[in-house]
Amino acid sequence: MKMRNGFVSNSSSSSFIIGTRGKLDKKKLIKLFKVDKESPIFLLVKGMADILVENATKMTLKEYLEDTCYEEDGVPKIVKKIISKGFTLYSGSVGDEAGGLESALCQVGLDYEDDEFIIEKEEGY
Repeated sequence: MKMRNGFVSNSSSSSFIIGTRGKLDKKKLIKLFKVDKESPIFLLVKGMADILVENATKMTLKEYLEDTCYEEDGVPKIVKKIISKGFTLYSGSVGDEAGGLESALCQVGLDYEDDEFIIEKEEGY
C-alpha cells in the first residue's frame, strides 16, 4: 500500500513495474512497440519510451520492499515473476499534472509480457 502525504488535488498518478533483461533503455522500449521510424505515430512512441525510462528506477527486491512498504510475504505476483525470470526490476510512476503523454500514460493499461520484457501498471491515486 502506498501512502500519500500532503496536499491532494484532482491530479492523479500511476505506478508501473518493468522487468527487462539487462538495462532498461529507450531503444529497447521503442523496438517493443514495433513502430517504424517513418510512421506518423513514431514520435508518440518515442515520447512514451522517454517518459517511462526517465521515471523508472532500477531496484533490488529489498529496495522495492522498502520503497513500497510491502512485507516480503505480500510482494505482488508481477514482482515475484520478474525476479524469478532473472529480469532487472524497475519501478516508477507518472502523473497527469504536466498533461500530454504523461497524462495519457496514467490513463492507459501498460500490461505486456514477452521473453525480454514484463510491464505492468500498478495502482493509481
